[in-house]
Order: sequence, then structure tokens, then C-alpha cells
Amino acid sequence: MEFAPKSSGSEMTKTEKRGRNLLLFVFALTIVADVFLTVVLGQGKRFDEMWRSLGRNCLTLGGIYVVWTGLSWAHWLMVAMIFFACFTAVWFLIARFQPQFVFLAVAFLTAGRILAFSKGITTFLTSQQNRK
Repeated sequence: MEFAPKSSGSEMTKTEKRGRNLLLFVFALTIVADVFLTVVLGQGKRFDEMWRSLGRNCLTLGGIYVVWTGLSWAHWLMVAMIFFACFTAVWFLIARFQPQFVFLAVAFLTAGRILAFSKGITTFLTSQQNRK
């Protein structure tokens, strides 16, 4: 996965650069929240029960790669997955208050909102798709 778009003879616009940086921020926030969920909430569980969490982490990384390539369907699927994770964190927060669910809900809400509504990200992903 390359972090700089392929050179096509033109430089990235300011909006594309801002979108790329926001996308990297969203990806970092999502990975941190996913690893946090795996490590902190998985304490005390047997290793064989952790396969589900490791599978979710691999799915997240795969989704990030596909979104980075600029595929529109992957972008919106990732938005839906992030908002579902936020909804699940809020659900668990209401069902049994644990402070770590506050962090997860805020992290996923922030990541989902930026990914869904940022014009810069949309512009960057469109340019990524056009550079193929």
C-alpha cells in the first residue's frame, strides 16, 4: 500500500492533501480503537476466544486498504461498519456502564463522521480512483 498517490504529471490539490491526511487520521483512530478493543476488553479470555477479535482486526486492515484504492462501495461499507461499531459501543455502554465503552463510542463516532462527511476525503478517493 503506498501512501502517496501515483504521480500522473500533476500534483495533488490542497483539498486532496487535506483529504489524504484526514483519511490517514481516520484509519489510525480506527486501528487504535480496534486494538484497544482486542487488548483491553480481551483480558482474561483464553487465546482461542481471541480469534474473533483478530479476525475483526484483519477485516479492518483489509477494508482500509480497499478504501485507500478509491473504491466508492468500499468507502461506504467502511462508513457503515464504523457506525455499527459506534452503535454497538453505545449499546454496551447503556447495558453495563464501563468507561472503555465511552472511548470506543467517541472514537468510532469521530471516525465515522469524518469518513462519511468530509469533502476532502471524497475528493482524495476520487483522485485515487482516477489515477489507476
